[in-house]
Amino acid sequence: MVTYVEYHVTHGESDGWSVFRNDEQIGHRGDLFEAVAFATHFAEREAALPDCMTRVAVQTNGDARRVGLWSAWRG
Repeated sequence: MVTYVEYHVTHGESDGWSVFRNDEQIGHRGDLFEAVAFATHFAEREAALPDCMTRVAVQTNGDARRVGLWSAWRG
C-alpha cells in the first residue's frame, strides 16, 4: 500500500509562511525560502521510505504551485 504525503507552504495570516503536512500545520517560517526548504527536507526524507510518495506545493493568492522539476509525486 502506497502512502501519499503532501507538504504545502502557504502565506500565514500573520507575517511569515505556514508549513503543513497533509493539512496539519507542522511549522512556521518568516521567509518563503526557509519554509520551502523546511518542507522539502521532510518530503525528501519520507520519499526515501518504501511505499511513500511525497510532494511539496506552495500556495500564493489561492493558487497552489508545485515546487521542483520532477513529477508531482516523488518516492
